[in-house]
Amino acid sequence: MYISLDDGDLVLVDLLTLDEALAARARTEAELPWAYNSAHAAALRLTLDHLDEQIEWLHEQAEAQAADDAADQIAQDWFADYLMGI
Repeated sequence: MYISLDDGDLVLVDLLTLDEALAARARTEAELPWAYNSAHAAALRLTLDHLDEQIEWLHEQAEAQAADDAADQIAQDWFADYLMGI
C-alpha cells in the first residue's frame, strides 16, 4: 500500500520511518470524519490498519536494536574489565 507524504510523494508504507508513519497515521485519522462516503472511510481505515502494523513493526525493531546495543556495550565493558584484570 502506498501513502502520500506531506511533500506529495507516494511512498510504500513498508518503507516509512517511524516519524513518517506516525505523522501519516495522525493525518489519516484526522481525515476519517470527513470521508466522502463509506468506501472512502473503509479505504482510510485500511490505510490506518497498514500504518498501525508498520508502526508496531518499527517499534519492535527499535526495541531489538536497543537490546543489541545494550548487549554490545556490556560485552565491551566486560572485555575492558578483563584486559584491566578486574
